[in-house]
Formats: sequence, C-alpha cells, structure tokens
Amino acid sequence: MPFYFFLWDDATLSHLLENGVSAEEFEEVVSAAEYVTKSNSSERPATIGYTQEDRLLVCVYEFVDAETILPITAFEPTKE
Repeated sequence: MPFYFFLWDDATLSHLLENGVSAEEFEEVVSAAEYVTKSNSSERPATIGYTQEDRLLVCVYEFVDAETILPITAFEPTKE
C-alpha cells in the first residue's frame, strides 16, 4: 500500500462533506487503490474502491508530486 500526503483545505473538506464523504474515507480509498482510472469530466486521476465499511466511492484528485495528493472531490457512483 503506497503512502501519500494529502493537502486538505476548508473548501475541499466542505465539498466532500456535502457529498457525504469524510477526509478519512477519501484517504482510505486512495491509499488502498483497487481501481485507478480518469475522471470522465476532468480527466484527472480517479480511484474507485471500498471503504472499510464497504461503501463504494469514486475519489478524484491531482498529484502534486509522487507522494502528495491534492483531493478534488469524492462521491458514491450512481447506477446508470
């Protein structure tokens, strides 16, 4: 499992909370990446995975460097 530093700011934390996702859940999913892809809307890296509570999340972020991640958003995927 890779180790990352996460750069959190109040705006991003608020955005995640509006989506019902905590910073801890975001870090958990990204750090234990099960599936890495790109966001459909922004082409940024996105990790899809489960939290310890078996909740499926999509986490979108940017790499600042090899060890540092700038979180962008996270949400539960919709079934379409």
